[in-house]
Amino acid sequence: MTSRLDVRGVTTSFGGVHAVSNVSFTLGAGEQLSIIGPNGSGKTTLLDGIAGRVPFDDGMVLLDGVQLSGTPEHHARRGIARTFQRTQIFPSLTLADHLLVALRARHGSPRLWRDLLRVTTRTSGEREAIATCLGHVGLAGKEDVIVGTLGLGTCRMVELARALVTAPSVLLLDECSSGLDGDEASLLVDVVLETSARTGMSVVAIEHDLSVVAAFGGEVLVLVNGVLLGQGHLDEVLANPEVASAYLGARP
Repeated sequence: MTSRLDVRGVTTSFGGVHAVSNVSFTLGAGEQLSIIGPNGSGKTTLLDGIAGRVPFDDGMVLLDGVQLSGTPEHHARRGIARTFQRTQIFPSLTLADHLLVALRARHGSPRLWRDLLRVTTRTSGEREAIATCLGHVGLAGKEDVIVGTLGLGTCRMVELARALVTAPSVLLLDECSSGLDGDEASLLVDVVLETSARTGMSVVAIEHDLSVVAAFGGEVLVLVNGVLLGQGHLDEVLANPEVASAYLGARP
């Protein structure tokens, strides 16, 4: 059976230093994988490569058996969605505007830049998709709220909604719980897992909070200095002496 996401021997170097070195893993439909490791271990670089933001020097990434290549926009149109450790929002836009831009970018609409300038209207299908997605993340009825007026926790949910409205087959999360309190982080994880169970979306999550890693479940991949040091369930990788020394001992 073809894996949903198949990462094969990927390597990325900057100035002769391997940020990611010969990393491989596979992920099936509806499965979750968490990536942990100390700061500077190559986690975000790995995610950037999968999303098409940074080219790999070697190796390949396949989505449903077909190799991914080209720009981040191409990857997005194939079904890869991404969130970032630092919230990336347009403070003057409404929640609906954020989701509309993502929807049209996924489908390659030539109206994208006009959307950013707010000179086009939403179709009935777009309005329905936006309202449904906002409802799934607990923001029903808030389509016209200006994002810049919201707190960090709600902005994280807006970013998640912006990714989910494109109906991705793979969701990449970079420190999605950063800056959130326990209740906010739990809500975000619940939304992601519910969506994964309902749609078959696969999830790759970089995460520093081990309680969030435990909540996601699935397998855990440990990166240290760009090298895959361990992979398995959370209790298994934390029981590995090399992981305990390199990761737990190096945590800030």
